[in-house]
Amino acid sequence: MNDLNQTECQNTEGCEWEGSDNTPGGGICIESSIIDCNDYINEDICESFGCTWSESDNLPNGGACFDGLIGDVNLDDNRNVLDIIIIVNFIIGITEPSNSEFQTSDINFDEQLNVLDIVSLVSLILNPS
Repeated sequence: MNDLNQTECQNTEGCEWEGSDNTPGGGICIESSIIDCNDYINEDICESFGCTWSESDNLPNGGACFDGLIGDVNLDDNRNVLDIIIIVNFIIGITEPSNSEFQTSDINFDEQLNVLDIVSLVSLILNPS
């Protein structure tokens, strides 16, 4: 749906146009019945759907949109040692992350899960602001 222009989107059943000055084409077309935070490439659109935007210089759009807090892998609305343990289990291969778990765990957005993500998560835990 993201590749439709505004007119095509508005003429397609089950789609909604989300306008934004910060996106190519002036907005993005989304399926109105399906909200997947990972689809949104703009902070305003991301947050308008109740998702969380996390800024990063490592990503083409200056950040990424998530279902919850970056680093909150178990989705309990807290970043803590439980999230660190889950990421360690992903890194050493005890468990395989789902797509959303991977995106939430890859805190430095380098498309890898490693000790740098754990260090970043510890920093977020100790300095939440």
